[in-house]
Order: sequence, then structure tokens, then C-alpha cells
Amino acid sequence: MKLSYLDVMHIHFGPTAASLSSDPLIRLTAQQDLEIYKGLIDAQKRGQVLNIGVCMHTRSEIEHLTRNTGVQPSIACFWYSPFLPEVTHDYKHWLQSQGIAVLAYGAFNWKYDTFSHSQEHMRSVMEVANRSKAALGQIIIRWALDKNIAVITPGMANLTFLNEDLYCLQNPLSRQDHLSLASSPKWTCKEIEPIQPLMGCYP
Repeated sequence: MKLSYLDVMHIHFGPTAASLSSDPLIRLTAQQDLEIYKGLIDAQKRGQVLNIGVCMHTRSEIEHLTRNTGVQPSIACFWYSPFLPEVTHDYKHWLQSQGIAVLAYGAFNWKYDTFSHSQEHMRSVMEVANRSKAALGQIIIRWALDKNIAVITPGMANLTFLNEDLYCLQNPLSRQDHLSLASSPKWTCKEIEPIQPLMGCYP
């Protein structure tokens, strides 16, 4: 890649998430996870990586890595949106209380009809978007920024949506806006597990 260093590198799966994968080749023990994490620490010490992190790691898995290395991840990446279970929101609060930055993907998954409550979620976002005269994506990105969350959008190939959402709303959402999003029905842990494990649903 002709780069002297990377800004961020993280472990994509934790042991729990790997064990729930439908692909039998995706398996990871706690010891293997730890050894990979030690490799990231070594790369950071050599100046090859500035920030090391984890993706789809439970709280206990993060605590295990930190306890056995003395190094806490700088960033945790996981599926997050306004419409996930309260335990996932609790997980996000715990991360931030530890000084770990939150990087969210899947923030737009509520738009797909294959999930339950998709219509209710769409109505909630549209209600806020109409009040703000903004696009749906702009509302979700502003919601995330208000929660001190960074957002990535892997797989979004629609240039119209991407260009539209680049114009971030300058003002925070109102209390009424946040309440509108928070009051929408939530997915459950078991409901989403066949698609992907949600952090906070596992210790």
C-alpha cells in the first residue's frame, strides 16, 4: 500500500462472534485472540499502527485482552443504531466510560424490509427528517455525532446517498428528535443473532 503506518488496525472477530458464525472455518479461541492482539501491540510499538482496536468483541473479551496485556484498545467497532436493544446501548456507554472510542457500522440497516419494525423505524427517522428538512442519512449521522460516535458505511454504493449525506447537519438534533428515535420499537438480541451477534447481548 506504500504507507509508512496505518491510523487504525483492529481484530475483526472476537471469540463469541466467531463461534456464532455460520462459517465453520471462522473460529477463534480466547488465546488466539490474545496472541493476535499482542501482534497489534507490537506493530504499534514499532510505529506501524497508531491506534489498535477490536471489532465485535464482548465486554469480557475486551477486559481479557486489557488485563493480560496492560493495553486497552483505543477503538471498538460494532453494529449500532438507535433501534438496537438497550443492552447494546449499555455496552456503548461502558466503552465510552473506559475512554474507548466507538466506531459504528450498520447504522442504516433499519431501512431494509427484511427486519421487523423496519416501517416503524423508517417513520421515526422520516418524522425527524421532516422537522429538520434533511435527508434520512443525515439524521442518522447527526444522531451518531450527538452520541460521540464515528460512523462507517461499508457497502454503500449509491453515490446520490453518499453525496447527500456528506453535508452533515451543523446543529445537534433536538431533545424531541432524540426522543422520537429512542421511542421506536427495538430489535431483540435473538431476532438479530442469525444475521449477526449484537454486542451487549453477550457478557
